[in-house]
Amino acid sequence: MHQLGTPEISILEKRVVTLALLAYLALALTITLASPGTYDAGDSVVHFQIARWAFIHPQNFLSHWGKPIFTLLASPFAQFGFPGMKVMQCLLATAIGWMAWRSAHKLRLPMPWLAAVFTLAAPEFFLAQLSGLTEPLFAFTLLLGTCLFLHERPYLAAIALSFLPHVRTEGVLLVPIFALFALLHNQWRSIPLFAVGTLLYMLVGGIFKGNFLWVWTEIPYMNDQAYYGRGELSHFPISYVYVVGVPLYGLSILGLFLPALAWLRRRPSIDWEATLLVYAPWIVFFAAHMYFWSSGVGHSMGMLRVMISIVPLGALFALKGVATLLDFLPARPAWRLGLALPILAYVLIFPFTSNPAAIHAKDLQMSVDQQLVGQALDYIQNKGLGDRLVYSAHSAATFLPDKDPFDPTQAGELLNLNHEQLPQGTLILVDSWFAKVETGYPASEFEARPSQYRRLQQWTGAEGGTPIVISLFERI
Repeated sequence: MHQLGTPEISILEKRVVTLALLAYLALALTITLASPGTYDAGDSVVHFQIARWAFIHPQNFLSHWGKPIFTLLASPFAQFGFPGMKVMQCLLATAIGWMAWRSAHKLRLPMPWLAAVFTLAAPEFFLAQLSGLTEPLFAFTLLLGTCLFLHERPYLAAIALSFLPHVRTEGVLLVPIFALFALLHNQWRSIPLFAVGTLLYMLVGGIFKGNFLWVWTEIPYMNDQAYYGRGELSHFPISYVYVVGVPLYGLSILGLFLPALAWLRRRPSIDWEATLLVYAPWIVFFAAHMYFWSSGVGHSMGMLRVMISIVPLGALFALKGVATLLDFLPARPAWRLGLALPILAYVLIFPFTSNPAAIHAKDLQMSVDQQLVGQALDYIQNKGLGDRLVYSAHSAATFLPDKDPFDPTQAGELLNLNHEQLPQGTLILVDSWFAKVETGYPASEFEARPSQYRRLQQWTGAEGGTPIVISLFERI
């Protein structure tokens, strides 16, 4: 096999990559801050709201659903409103690009700067910078652990990865893989440090909640309160292209299978660094979500955005696929350049194409249901009903007017609605998704009680062919 990469970084490369990443950060901030969208109308906004109001409601810092590490790190940014959240996500993305480049060097991959390009040009990864989602922080923490192990900092790596389950619950599946890596590399002293994050939150929870086991007993995905359906086992393998785009999807397939074929052909010694620090976490995370969706457990709902969590690792083994291709070419710079330039051009141009997996203008806007909720709130104000308490399951009902959703004097939670105790004049804003799935209160529930409720207005729209209805009821 040709010597395709080097762990050393020249001063010129460091300067060029640093300037390129700073230029990317400026571009990402410009686009995200100028765009009104939140990428996702549900979890994205709710995670922001948990962080936004955490200093007023300190219990939010120990919200299992909100993810305590995310809330802790996001809360200072969230005080500046949703734009502050976007700033945090852009900083995380830029740092991820930097670590992907450094990790590629340590893995001795060719043209390691391509790892940063592959990551940052993935359409859904870029769009996640508009959001308040936990996936970018999970990707950051996961890659940070990988990068620290590659730079022979096992203690810091173990501590960083110990917080992974407190960014997203799936992290508990990946920590043992890194512990195995530490064990195989005679770094056994670092293994107890993988428990630091959990022990710390157990202690804090024990003091403030009175329950030292809350990190396990309060896992929100262990009940059947809401059913999000199930689907085909092939859903994620087929649809992953919508997360990373066509060029990286193709390179990911090469990166998964070409090295395996090359190993079967020559049977060299196993590259444990790439296997346990890149491939294994990616495969376990991917396979777990295939199982969650096909079995209907874990509240999966088949959401593609969860795969943003492993895009940086996917970019690394996609580059491994490029390395395997180069292994079949003469070891000359001209051949490398001839392969790299078309790949680079396609990866950079693809997000701006009309392909369904690319980025489109509507992706930067608020979703249709958010816009309809906004129209309903305008109606409430224009009708002089702004002082009424509004019950809703849609986060936009409190997000758009910047109300505290955790203060029962500012907003009513539809999940806790009691028909008999609801004061006259109370408003109920019912959407066609969250109200039905999350709370079990579709519009028909109120339409079936004409002696208790009357419908004031209704707004309709559609997104992706799915009809969306927002209904406003008044308690009479």
